[in-house]
Amino acid sequence: MITILNNISKSLGVEIAKVFLCLERVVKGSKQSFSKARYKIDWRAFIDLNEEFVRLYYSVPSDDRQNEKEQSRSYRLYRDKYLLLATDGSDYELPYEPSLITEFGVVDASAKQPICMAKGVKIWDILNQITICSHLGRYDEAEIMLFRPTWQSAQSLLKQACDNTLLLLGDMHYPSFWLIFELMADKNAFLFRCRPDFCREIVQFMACDAQDEVIQIPIHADPYRRRKFLKRLNRVDYEQAPDCLIVRAVKFTRPTGEQSCLITSLLSDTEWSYQDLVDLYPYRWGEEESYNFDKNLTQIENFSAKMPLGIRQDWYANTLMTNMAQLLIEEAQEILDTEQQNKDNKYHYKINRAIAIGLIKDEIPKVLFGNMSIQTLSNRLIPSILKYRIPVRPNRSFERKRKHKLKFSMNLRRCV
Repeated sequence: MITILNNISKSLGVEIAKVFLCLERVVKGSKQSFSKARYKIDWRAFIDLNEEFVRLYYSVPSDDRQNEKEQSRSYRLYRDKYLLLATDGSDYELPYEPSLITEFGVVDASAKQPICMAKGVKIWDILNQITICSHLGRYDEAEIMLFRPTWQSAQSLLKQACDNTLLLLGDMHYPSFWLIFELMADKNAFLFRCRPDFCREIVQFMACDAQDEVIQIPIHADPYRRRKFLKRLNRVDYEQAPDCLIVRAVKFTRPTGEQSCLITSLLSDTEWSYQDLVDLYPYRWGEEESYNFDKNLTQIENFSAKMPLGIRQDWYANTLMTNMAQLLIEEAQEILDTEQQNKDNKYHYKINRAIAIGLIKDEIPKVLFGNMSIQTLSNRLIPSILKYRIPVRPNRSFERKRKHKLKFSMNLRRCV
């Protein structure tokens, strides 16, 4: 399990040998024996470990500070109240194997070179850069359907660990009557970008001159909406459908000049002004960057197996590994933030996560095997991680120009 958790990105024989080096033992291990042993491990074990990680990470209140010898974890909140989360999905290319095609699906089976693909959804803590929950499913399954069990697991975990209000950001795939109802019933907040034709009330709003308006969306009185709403919630009793949904709609212009609409449960214009909501939505881009990090830097699609069980082991282990590494990155970031308080820098600097992950690889097994204490690991790696920092330049946008398509990107070199 620790070998898989260490991200098998190189030759399997090399990775096995390096794990034995971490053990400081002269032992030989074969690729065949490893492959045979890995299929005795249930892939859900990595999900259970990540859930335990999440419980422990969020179980300490943000304002709880212990002495320097026994520092406690703290996590960031938006406006000292909201746990800012985002959700999105992405497609993952898999090895073209019959068992994977049956399990996950294929893209354009009639093409000359069809591709085996899977679809993944995750709940991402934007400010703390932690994956709360993730789910890997079939390529042909709707993203919103994969989101539902993922969100239920994330919500259950966070409700057990902390008492903060959950604020969920999402793109146009997520606005739906049943989801809005469930989020508001569970006293969670949301901010979604929706299609201009999402419903007739939104169409009317987009046609009027108002930029910000609280609207009512009737459900019970509309037979079609009521039937579709109850079907999504797996209910049959018409009396369980709400009379209406009350949301706030905000009209804004995107950098491309396109006019878009946001809907939210944050109705108070005294606490949340029009500009507050418009400024909040771009935070969702943090999850898009996390997918870029997973795919191009930690190479989550560089699978070490050709069976569904092995694919899921690699995928969920990658999530847990990056979460564990984030603890050291966050510790280094706190030191860097303290250094910047007394400096008049043009930009705020942050730790280079790609280099940090690369430095941490092959070190975590030493701790998990008991060959090194966590404090020793921290003392060894934090000074090195601190050296690699990058400036945060807001509102940067450049046209992408590619002269040649290279097999290996010069800007997105893998870090593990």
